[in-house]
Amino acid sequence: MRSNEDWKIAVKAKIDEVLANANPAEHPPPASLPATIDHTLLKPDATPAQIDTLCDEAIKYGFKVYKTPSLLFLFLEGRGFECFGC
Repeated sequence: MRSNEDWKIAVKAKIDEVLANANPAEHPPPASLPATIDHTLLKPDATPAQIDTLCDEAIKYGFKVYKTPSLLFLFLEGRGFECFGC
């Protein structure tokens, strides 16, 4: 039976092997990948600047905005976001 230290060494060796053989140019992530990422802001006391940052990042990277405090719903809808979990 492997110890935690044995597993740690084995996992690190496998990660190193995979990364050494990885060629992102051969297998770039699909263009649809950002749309699968839920960008969140869960602070009920989020400032307008934090909301702006959240929205700007979502626009820049193509993320969805998800699970924001319900009071932000109208703000996000006004910026053209579909709000899930609000």
